[in-house]
Amino acid sequence: MSDINRVQRSGRLTKDPETYEFADGNIRVSFNVATSKGWKDRDSGEWVNKTSFCQVAIFNQMLAKQAQSLKKGDGVYVEGALEINSWEKDGAKRTEPVIEVRPFGEGDLRKLASFPKKDAPQP
Repeated sequence: MSDINRVQRSGRLTKDPETYEFADGNIRVSFNVATSKGWKDRDSGEWVNKTSFCQVAIFNQMLAKQAQSLKKGDGVYVEGALEINSWEKDGAKRTEPVIEVRPFGEGDLRKLASFPKKDAPQP
């Protein structure tokens, strides 16, 4: 049996996508997706929001061209493999989750219909 590494995420772009072109002509398009969820705190009765961020790297040429048309604030759905990048900076080890969308049907990217960002519902 083969292991499965597949993750899905929807959210909004935190900034315009960045495009990197490699010497062999391939491109990578990268952007961050912010995903928010909210709930009402049982103790305080206050509405609580939590936002998490994830980097997306698209290596699939057809989807990369589509990603280049995205802008900050656009809603997106992305599907790919979860990778963890790690590096050391100023003596501290850092890690970052990355959703990688590779060629040959290993992922998906869709721009979601425009919808206004709503504030959390008030009790």
